[in-house]
Amino acid sequence: MESTAVVLFAVLGLAGTRLPSALILGYPVHGLWDLLHEWHAHAGAVMIAPEQLTPIPLGYGVFCLTFDIGIAVYVGTRKTTWIKDWKAQRR
Repeated sequence: MESTAVVLFAVLGLAGTRLPSALILGYPVHGLWDLLHEWHAHAGAVMIAPEQLTPIPLGYGVFCLTFDIGIAVYVGTRKTTWIKDWKAQRR
């Protein structure tokens, strides 16, 4: 299960090198993944067997979601500037 998430986030990260929208989508999704991952690990949810998850510290999911949303907002505000710079470099 975690390997699938790693592949998904790697694909979004690679796509994000040229498509800022992939980063704007990928960062919050990653934060949600970490939040759910922590919830399942600490609350003992039945959907996922605890032995299938990597142990993470309490509070990490909330921190990661907050950080990742901040990065997504940053990418969203810089997106136009980056696209303009990429086009200027092609000339």
